[in-house]
Amino acid sequence: MNFFGGGNCQTRALQGEGKVFLTFDDGPNESFTPRLLEFCARNRIHATFFLVADRARRHPELTRALTAAGHTVGNHSLDHSYRHFFRRSKHLKRWIDEAQSELTALAGQAPFAFRSPNGIRTPHLRKALEKAGLPLVHWSTRFFDTIFPWTEAKAVRAATKARPGEIILLHDVPHRDPETFLRSLDSLVTGLRARGLEPAALRKENLGP
Repeated sequence: MNFFGGGNCQTRALQGEGKVFLTFDDGPNESFTPRLLEFCARNRIHATFFLVADRARRHPELTRALTAAGHTVGNHSLDHSYRHFFRRSKHLKRWIDEAQSELTALAGQAPFAFRSPNGIRTPHLRKALEKAGLPLVHWSTRFFDTIFPWTEAKAVRAATKARPGEIILLHDVPHRDPETFLRSLDSLVTGLRARGLEPAALRKENLGP
């Protein structure tokens, strides 16, 4: 969602030949994060989790488990509230900084980028992120999986179309049909690997110079 034009926003990785980057927003979640961790471990893949700080605070053990397993974390705001975007850049920077500080302490790893709730971009957000020294990272592929069921057919189509550097958005939330979600995730990973693309965690160095 681009309210007024928000400046630079990275939607693809510039570095990472042969890789596609899996990202999960809105966690951690006590019922679903452990299942994602198990899936990733079983399939020998790493991903990026864009965490909401007040949810991470409620689940510190899950937050630390993510980085302990080799996943990377991003800043997905303090509270996932949209009201902050109607404030000026000074307020937005405090909001972002507070989340950054909390997530760093909880995860034992500083989030390398910010992803705004619902993909909102505004000039004030751009200024706040410049002052915070954080890139804005969104996505090139999404499935609206918090609204519509994510199916194996959708996953297979996405794997067929994916190109190196793709940033894929999914959500670490209690899905209505978690079994179908995990089967679809398996189909996505299988389809990517069949095309020589390896799912990977996004890191600062993948964003380019």
